[in-house]
Amino acid sequence: MTDLFWNAVLTGTVLSGSAIALTMQNVIQSKTQGVEDDGTKDRDDPNQAFSDAERQKRLIPVTLTIAAWRFYAFVTYYQSLGENTSNEMIGVLALEACLVLGWVYALVLAVLCWYHRLPDQWGWVLNIHLCVFYLAAWTGLSYTLGRILILPNGAPTLEILALFIIWMLNFDLLFVTATTRRGPSKIDKDGRPIQLSETNSLFGKVTFLWTYSIVQLAQIGRQLENDDLPTLQPSHRAQVLFQNIKKSRGMRIMNRLLLINWRTIAVQMTATAVASVLRYAPPYIMNRILVLLTTMEKGETERDQVAMAAGYGYITLLFVFSMTHEWFDMRIYHNGMLSDLGSRGSLFVELYLKALKRRDITSPPKNTSIANSNNTNKDSNNPAEKKNTNSVGSIVNLMSTDTIRIGNFGGMVHEFVRSPVELCVAIALLYQLLGNSCFLGLLILVFTLPLNHYASIMISLSQRGLMQTRDHRVGTTTEIVQGIRQVKFFAWESRWGERIMSQRSEELDQIWKIAVARMIFNIIWQGTPIFVSVISLWSYTIIAGNELTAATAFTALLVFEELRVVLNVLPHCISDAIQVLVSLDRVDVYLDGDELETVDDSDIIEPIRIGMENATVSWTDIQAEKEDFRASSPSSSDKSFVMQNITVEFPIGKLSIICGSTGAGKTLLMMGLLGEAYISNGKLYCPRTSLSEDIAPKDMDSTLSDTNWIAEDSIAYVSQNPWLQNASIMDNILFGLPLDYQRYRSVIEACALVQDLAQYPDGDQTEIGEKGITLSGGQKARVALARAVYSRAKHVLMDDVLSAVDAYTAKHLYENCIMGPLLSERTRILITHHVRLCFNGASNVVWVEKGVIKMWGDPAKLEHSEDFQDVLTHEDTAVEKMEPDLEELDSFNVSTLETISQAPHDLKSKVQRPKVLVEVESRAQGYVKIRLFWKYCVSLGGALYWFMFALAFLSARGFNIAGSLWIKKWTDNLGQTKTVHDPHLSSDDVSYYIQVYAILMFAQLIFSVLRFAVVYVGALRAGRLLFAEMLECILRAPLRFFDTTPVGRILNRFAKDMETIDSNLCNYIVEFFVALINVITVFMFIGIIIPWLIAPFAICLVVYIYLGKLFMNSGLQYRRLESINRSPMFTHFTETIAGVSTIRAFGKSKLFITKMIELVDNNLRPGYNIHVLNRWITSILSIISTLITCIIALMCLWWPEKLSAATAAICMSYSLTFTGQVFDLIRRTTSIQLSFNSVERVVEYTELDQDPPAVVQPRPLSSWPEQGIIEFKDLHVKYAPDLETVLRGVSFKVKPKEKVGIVGRTGSGKSTIALSLFRFVETCQGSILVDDIEITKIGTTDLRSSMSIIPQDPTLFTGTLRSNLDPFNTFQDADIFLALKRVHLLAGENDAETECTGNGNINVFYDLDTPVSRGGLNFSQGQRQLLCLARALLQRRRILVMDEATASVDFKTDEQIQRTISQEFKDCTILCIAHRLLTVVEYDRILVLDQGQVVEFANPYELLRNKDSKFYQICKNSGEFRRLMNMAKLKHQLIDV
Repeated sequence: MTDLFWNAVLTGTVLSGSAIALTMQNVIQSKTQGVEDDGTKDRDDPNQAFSDAERQKRLIPVTLTIAAWRFYAFVTYYQSLGENTSNEMIGVLALEACLVLGWVYALVLAVLCWYHRLPDQWGWVLNIHLCVFYLAAWTGLSYTLGRILILPNGAPTLEILALFIIWMLNFDLLFVTATTRRGPSKIDKDGRPIQLSETNSLFGKVTFLWTYSIVQLAQIGRQLENDDLPTLQPSHRAQVLFQNIKKSRGMRIMNRLLLINWRTIAVQMTATAVASVLRYAPPYIMNRILVLLTTMEKGETERDQVAMAAGYGYITLLFVFSMTHEWFDMRIYHNGMLSDLGSRGSLFVELYLKALKRRDITSPPKNTSIANSNNTNKDSNNPAEKKNTNSVGSIVNLMSTDTIRIGNFGGMVHEFVRSPVELCVAIALLYQLLGNSCFLGLLILVFTLPLNHYASIMISLSQRGLMQTRDHRVGTTTEIVQGIRQVKFFAWESRWGERIMSQRSEELDQIWKIAVARMIFNIIWQGTPIFVSVISLWSYTIIAGNELTAATAFTALLVFEELRVVLNVLPHCISDAIQVLVSLDRVDVYLDGDELETVDDSDIIEPIRIGMENATVSWTDIQAEKEDFRASSPSSSDKSFVMQNITVEFPIGKLSIICGSTGAGKTLLMMGLLGEAYISNGKLYCPRTSLSEDIAPKDMDSTLSDTNWIAEDSIAYVSQNPWLQNASIMDNILFGLPLDYQRYRSVIEACALVQDLAQYPDGDQTEIGEKGITLSGGQKARVALARAVYSRAKHVLMDDVLSAVDAYTAKHLYENCIMGPLLSERTRILITHHVRLCFNGASNVVWVEKGVIKMWGDPAKLEHSEDFQDVLTHEDTAVEKMEPDLEELDSFNVSTLETISQAPHDLKSKVQRPKVLVEVESRAQGYVKIRLFWKYCVSLGGALYWFMFALAFLSARGFNIAGSLWIKKWTDNLGQTKTVHDPHLSSDDVSYYIQVYAILMFAQLIFSVLRFAVVYVGALRAGRLLFAEMLECILRAPLRFFDTTPVGRILNRFAKDMETIDSNLCNYIVEFFVALINVITVFMFIGIIIPWLIAPFAICLVVYIYLGKLFMNSGLQYRRLESINRSPMFTHFTETIAGVSTIRAFGKSKLFITKMIELVDNNLRPGYNIHVLNRWITSILSIISTLITCIIALMCLWWPEKLSAATAAICMSYSLTFTGQVFDLIRRTTSIQLSFNSVERVVEYTELDQDPPAVVQPRPLSSWPEQGIIEFKDLHVKYAPDLETVLRGVSFKVKPKEKVGIVGRTGSGKSTIALSLFRFVETCQGSILVDDIEITKIGTTDLRSSMSIIPQDPTLFTGTLRSNLDPFNTFQDADIFLALKRVHLLAGENDAETECTGNGNINVFYDLDTPVSRGGLNFSQGQRQLLCLARALLQRRRILVMDEATASVDFKTDEQIQRTISQEFKDCTILCIAHRLLTVVEYDRILVLDQGQVVEFANPYELLRNKDSKFYQICKNSGEFRRLMNMAKLKHQLIDV
């Protein structure tokens, strides 16, 4: 009757639940019909067959058979009733009817499955319902059959046999529905297989056994690559995640993430609630087993079949509930991982899209600078600090730290549900065990709340401070890496290293504050269960006077231990939650940042106009600045440069030029036209492409031709600082467009790139590196120009593209490109200082001075204006016509173009495999090397440290075991006393046991906290040492390393890897050693008590080791792949930030978003596999460990005479926690291995090739060089051993105080001369002498600090004018102002300019505290060059090298600068690399280079008189020959006289 009742209840419950669920699913599906798919275009894998036939041919017949058997039983029982119609008999009949109804329902579902065959969605739903029903029915039958077999009740053998057959048939149905796959394997649109999670069987999904495919994938015998990994399910891909998060714009980011992950979180929380209840089922069942053993030990219960049946039933329930709990736990963590993926993928793409929509980061940070980096602990609500999310360091941290922290929190958010639910269940169980005594102990929890609040505040404040200091440190590191040339040129490595280490010390101080707060949390939460257990046991035994039995004691202690684990996790979760809230706030601040005004493609103005009416244009939001000024005391330098009342129009299809002096506002005007600057008043007319958020790019239009190539409403932009991608020259020019070879050839020729491509072995397939590092300044400018010319843009905006090239090339670009056929019908707006060169071809001239358009209009009218003549007087009054030599040169160019590349395929056949400049990031293989562990262990501390380490860990575990043994002794002694009626049983004895137990537990608490403190102290020390060593090696690395290594790859080490070492590795070390010691002690403890278990335990240990190695090998593969996949994502992100204005102007946002989507997916896939690996190992370990627990319980049940109840209790309590401890050991071993991947990557950068020694003994005198003699002797130079020779036998000698100009075409080796002099490239042959001392015998610090250089690309750092001109406070303000005057950034003593210039703008150079933004982008290119020149003036060194130092300044200022140089550096030796021949024609001698060789080295006047000289040809082709000849003659004839 009992069996029948529970079978009927189970069947009826499942039946009604299934019917309700099916109805709801039907309603939901009917409402969602017609919803469009996710656009992923996945399809079935044609190479894998799938059939549902096997299931179908067993489903209906077997179900029908069992239904018929149930119906037969019902009829038989009905017929047997006869006249007996008692209520009990009728109840039995009703129960039989319920079972029949259930199987009829199952038969109906089976028939429906025939019509809805897999992989039909409804077929899968029906299969799940059938599987659940079959499981319930099989469980009932198993219970019935078990009772009959264990407790024979006289049932006929034939009936038992029939029942067994039905049981087997039911199991077959359960097996076939549980193991049938949902459908065939899927592949994506590219043919890549998709993860099996959604096409696997129900049993595979529930138990996660399908994850073994992930393990197999990693055992391929080689390193995993991205192409080896299967694609994620559609709902986990970045494309779908991005589409989902877009729908919630306008909400806070936390709400948006909850919205896209709510289903996953809902399942996670439901599973958490169930698992929290099931967690205490094994302790409760253990209590029942121990009670049974205790009663059997005392003789209160006979060891008969009933007692044994009860024991077997408890053990069966122990296995079932343990496994069910583990499966729910796996579901919790799996859903947490899905939430992690959803959050990270969404945030990565959303942050990237925001970077494309935000205004370009040119405004300087308020109140923050590298120079003043000590102010890091300000209130985070300060609006100035919130604006600092614009900094590159902050943005990198958002991607590398904040986003990952937010995602990782998804894996632990369930703890906030688990803790209260488990607390309630634990209290209920404790109440059953201890009665009211438990409440006295639980009152301790109330008193810990204020301490928790205090510790939470500490963590919150420290975390905010940590993120701010980390932002500053990463920002500084980013700028130093990006400006490493400037640092090395001035030998500032050690000083910048000290500055970064100072910020690193502040960061570590904040980490220590967080560690202290966490230790307070640990004291509270580890001490709380100890107080609770001691007081509860004291109350139970002393106050209530109860006997403490083994069953009560060890069950209560096990509950207290589980409670301790929960309460220990909670402080970490609270701490992490606080950190996540800080990160969410930072992301919100960033996403709320100012964006460009949106453009609606439907609102295109007809006809198209380009211009402004009464517009006010500025770099920053003037209204926002005014509000900020009210919140702080502004200085005059805070006012932004503004152009007011701007009215101008540019003719469509014509050339317009914008001219004016350096810093006049030309670039601001162009940025205003592009919509990049703030337009606070007036109207702007300019076609712009809207920022597309369509991440599925349309197929490239293959019908493009010359007739429809130009898009009337599109724009191309060439910035003053050319932005190029880390790709080939061809890819940069095409910029996502299809290759039209004829057009491409024309563009190459028009942009004077023919000879440049001819000199590269790989031609246009040459990789140019990050920021075009392998190209010269002129080459970068022309490649950027070629990109704009090749584009489909009708309107081309060019910002000073002619300044970076020599005079002849400038003329070639003007005549063949700007005025050539490719651009002749397009709108061209050109900012230039070459006004005379472009004047005759221009239809419109705009003259800007000090933020005001002084004149604009027809050039013919402006030419007669007296004011405008001032612009022209500093250029030659006439542009000479080109001589026949130029025509010959042009014809050579054309023939060269024809020979180097006849067709795309011809070029590729010549260069089968272009040389790779940026190699794929290397990664280690196998396990982390022992030497890395040793290096880190040595960094942690010495012998004393490791003694304290061992003492803390061993003592904590020792006192824990001692506490358990003491309880065993207590219960054993009390049991013996009760047995022999010892009169000494008293409250004093109990108090003694309580006191000793309390002492042991509090000793454990002290050493538990001590071990955490010891590890953190060592971890901070190791983090400091590793960071310092990596930083030093990075700063001392050769320039070639930075040319071939993306910035994102370097920053990944300084950001994410160091964050892992600082924050995660120390926690993993604690958890690893705790788990290791726990596993060893449990193994030894149970082995000593039950010796015959040593052999089975040893076998299990071997299995654990095998599984652990398999798990670690796979995990390392995936983790390393994830790490290297992170770097391209960061590189793409930083590259996009650098060129965001160009990307937006070209309308290429869709192309870049699509690329980011691909990189995010590459990053998420290995991360997904790592999480899945955890589920695989958990599923196997849980089965093994649960079996061990059940075996121990069976042994205790079979041999009670060999094991006392107390001994059984302690063994079972340890075995119940053994599963978690073994898994923790394997997981933490893997976590340490995976985290040591970060150590591995950091150590890799501590072993880089280094520059030559900084100091070589004996050191030169401090006054060296005294004369400034420079001599090159047969110099041969290569940039790398595998590259061609750049300088070939260069020999020349520069006399003391001589001024030498170095000229030659692009790529002739001019800049290599300067790099060789500063030892940035080592000589293959020959030597360089300075004052007769070979420079290889001088340390690089002494060498570089004795010379000055003004590089081609001016570099400024975030900070102030003072910190850039005098970064280490070695000069007085008066000296700095004098230098600014000499470079004409300030008015001289004889000039009348005041601090306030025209149009109300302030000359910011009067205030040395004027902020400088990232890269100095709040100054014009010309102003940055002048600031670098001022910095060199302050140094006043004997040798000065100028690499096109004034290319971007106007001719008038250049002329003044040259006069300043001739006066201020008259006692110095000067090497000047220049494109402007006017700059060097008055120098003492000219060095002419061609293809890395010295062609001429003589007096410029002498060279100009020789018509066969190369210098004569260069000057003749420049269009400035007469003026050059007159200047040289005037200078050198007077000298000769």
